[in-house]
Amino acid sequence: IAGVYSVLPLHSRTTTESVYLPALDAATRAIELDSSLAEAYAARAQVQLPRWRWNEAEADLRKAIPIDARFASGHQWLGELLMVRNRVPEALATLKRAAEIDPVSPVIASSYSMALSLAKRDADAVAQAKRGVDLDSTFFLPRLVLGVAHLLGGRPHEAFPGLEVARALGTLSHVRGFLGYAYAR
Repeated sequence: IAGVYSVLPLHSRTTTESVYLPALDAATRAIELDSSLAEAYAARAQVQLPRWRWNEAEADLRKAIPIDARFASGHQWLGELLMVRNRVPEALATLKRAAEIDPVSPVIASSYSMALSLAKRDADAVAQAKRGVDLDSTFFLPRLVLGVAHLLGGRPHEAFPGLEVARALGTLSHVRGFLGYAYAR
């Protein structure tokens, strides 16, 4: 239950505020019932992120990963948190590990691409984003990340195709924001 609540705002119009307490309660209860559930720690970490409780989230993710070293989402979420905290080398290693564990996840491929972009490894970032598109051409996220990889690499004209398809496939406002930025550039 905590896992569903923790990602619901990413995939619907549900607000993070409306799910915060039920998600936190469900994750905490799951940990009380069985402290060996990596997913419960990871879900609790995801709930903390929108509240900028990064230390708590990182602590929970660092508890989750040793419990289940093959829990790809735990590695992914830790890598994304490390990116936000500008710890790019750590994020790269963590997201690379997530991609090794789950090589067919377009979400993980997209996150890894973003870390590669932040590390200024433009060609690798574009290649990884294209891999995400190949894994699921109907999902907006890999298309968005492909466009962002081109933007961060200084090629706004090459960003348009990915961003336009992402806009057609998804409803998140940041797709339009990146598209507007590409046009402005």
